[in-house]
Amino acid sequence: MGSMLKIQKYVGYFVMLFLIIILSFPAGAQVKDDIVRIGLHGPFTGPVAYSGELMKKGFLLAVEEINQAGGIKIAGRMIKIKPFVEDDRGTPAEGVAVTEKLITRDQVHAMVGPFNSSVGLAVAELTDRYKVVRLVPIAVADAITTGHPWIFRNCPNQTMQTVQNAEYAMKQGKWKKFALLLENTDYGRGGGETWSKVVKGKGGEVVATEYFNLGDTDFTTQLTKIKAKDPEGVFLVGLITEGAQILRQARQLGMKQQFFGLGGFASDKFIQLAGGAAEGLINNSYWEPNPKIPKSIAFKENFEKFSKMEAEMFSAATYDAVYILKEVFEKAGALGTDTESKEALRKAMHKVDFVGVQGRTTFDSEGQATLHVYIVQVKEGKRRIIGP
Repeated sequence: MGSMLKIQKYVGYFVMLFLIIILSFPAGAQVKDDIVRIGLHGPFTGPVAYSGELMKKGFLLAVEEINQAGGIKIAGRMIKIKPFVEDDRGTPAEGVAVTEKLITRDQVHAMVGPFNSSVGLAVAELTDRYKVVRLVPIAVADAITTGHPWIFRNCPNQTMQTVQNAEYAMKQGKWKKFALLLENTDYGRGGGETWSKVVKGKGGEVVATEYFNLGDTDFTTQLTKIKAKDPEGVFLVGLITEGAQILRQARQLGMKQQFFGLGGFASDKFIQLAGGAAEGLINNSYWEPNPKIPKSIAFKENFEKFSKMEAEMFSAATYDAVYILKEVFEKAGALGTDTESKEALRKAMHKVDFVGVQGRTTFDSEGQATLHVYIVQVKEGKRRIIGP
């Protein structure tokens, strides 16, 4: 009889303990893993490896800070992040391959990346098929998020940046006649199409359109053709290596036209590579150290100490992406690769209202963030905010 009473007593204790554990978790919470697995892929070798490295260092800094602070609080538990980093070399085929690996072998709960629009377009369908949340901090092609419910973007898309750039150019009233020099990718072609449409709609004229490929080093042919048309301004879409060489060669040919560009040139490295040829360039940026956004100043200091690199737009956007995912995991209260946990994470993305180093981020119904876009100009070898 005494033994039975003891057994009943212990059973009572266990029932009470079980109830305490259950009640301490929010309704519907599912903590199934002991590590938050977040994947990153970008171009860490190849023509845009420097920019890819900025992206990677921003990602790793955010992971380190979050882990040092205890991790992500999911359903009452503090859980650390384990990063998985893959090199997609800036090519669509590699992007697809590393996405497959991150999802099927590494079992990531969410992904950050890519850098290149062509890669972003290539992996969109795969991301949806596996139902894994992807946060894109850099690739700008509009279609990356359109119609893809599992993909979100925390940078301005191509249209946002390009329209603002073209409108700024036309608003000044100094330039009416333009040429386009475009990277022969989705990024370049899409930017040229939008910029040309806006300029023409406001009374401007596009007199020449030329293309170049990633990895090209001689742009004399394209520049000579553009020079012969005598435009007042040149809209250049590309990334830092080719862009810097284009400006240098343009100045060597005696071209004094005003050059315009997108966010791909918002880089101290670009200014260094171009030398004095970058002076006067007007382009977009979605991050600059701005006293009105205190986190942006702190990020610059912390990133440069961590990475030994200059803080730039690509590092800032990727850094914010990790912190956005932290907020999303905490809102979802679920961690797992089952359908229910994945869906909870996706729905939580639409509830994001995050203030980071880029300012405030929220997402629309298509997963596109509404973010501030700066117009900057290179003056005395530095980017200066000139609008809006």
